[in-house]
Amino acid sequence: MSPDEEDRRSSEQFYTAAESILMVTGLTRPSIVTVQAFLCLAFYEIGRGNLSKGWGFSGIAFRIAQDMGFQKDPKNWISYDASLTTDEDVEIRRRIYWGCYISDKLISLILGRPVFLYYDDAEVEPMEQQPDYPELRPWRSVGFSGTDSELTKIGSMVPYYREQIHLSRVIERMLCTLFSPRSNMDGMSRRACLDTLNIELCRWKAALPGRAEWNKYEPIDTPLIPSVAMLQSVPSSILSIRLLTDHSLLFHSARIALNFDQALSSLPTAADQASREYCLSSAEDIASILRRYRHQYGLRHAPLILVYGVVQASRAMNTLGVPAEAQPLMQALGECAVTWNLAEQAKELMVQKGAGQGLGDIMRVADL
Repeated sequence: MSPDEEDRRSSEQFYTAAESILMVTGLTRPSIVTVQAFLCLAFYEIGRGNLSKGWGFSGIAFRIAQDMGFQKDPKNWISYDASLTTDEDVEIRRRIYWGCYISDKLISLILGRPVFLYYDDAEVEPMEQQPDYPELRPWRSVGFSGTDSELTKIGSMVPYYREQIHLSRVIERMLCTLFSPRSNMDGMSRRACLDTLNIELCRWKAALPGRAEWNKYEPIDTPLIPSVAMLQSVPSSILSIRLLTDHSLLFHSARIALNFDQALSSLPTAADQASREYCLSSAEDIASILRRYRHQYGLRHAPLILVYGVVQASRAMNTLGVPAEAQPLMQALGECAVTWNLAEQAKELMVQKGAGQGLGDIMRVADL
């Protein structure tokens, strides 16, 4: 994401070095850093369009986390693990586990593949707020470069992180029920499942605290906290500023993925019309988030979830009859391609094969 070309070229060197170290020592002497590093490699590869390699690295990260017992709440391990000496140590492990949990749902949603970490398979307690130490100041992302008074007004990122966990649980149920190849649901059962999931998404959105709500009618110059816009979809400390923006994008992207097939039904009913309206409404909200994000921050620093959201919104608008509104989204993919090669690949496939086809080749959305 650096504007300096030399810095951008050096990222490949750092990636190669990290991959080599992890493959030589990370697998034989796993640690907390090993989990974090493999997950970073996974997102790096997915962003470059190397989906299979990214999927593989994420799987390694999740398996190492489980092998190290991260699915157990750290407080239950204090008597066995000498490294857990402070409340901060406990909280770090919790955040790493929940970061893996959220990442698993995001990657599975983007690639259209099975989830790996199930909510009911872990006993990790919710995260607790910890003070932001001065040493963390250089790690604030775009949008949090302001003063301490700005941080005081926004408050801790933990509540927004928790909302991402709640949303990820809905996505888990979506991927494991409606989109499961073994669901064996008939038409009525499938319709009921779809309605239930839509209700869960709506309840999640309605229950958001006021400071986490996204207002698309605000002027484009109204300061946008990136994490607010995304909540309405990417964990870890250096991305914490994007948590709110992440949850907004993740919500709308998931709702399009959930309703898209039903919206294309050849036998339109009132229920199908509702799915169509869900898709178009979410696509419009994604476009609104995109305009404000671009205006205030540019798309060089845009997170990966923004690429996925733009692809989902573009295919919804093109396929459901409003292609003119999809053109700015295609342009945005070109701007995101400066950082994410995946955006360029998605754009090329959408142009070549049409917005309603070919996405499964680059982002396994079609598998959903």
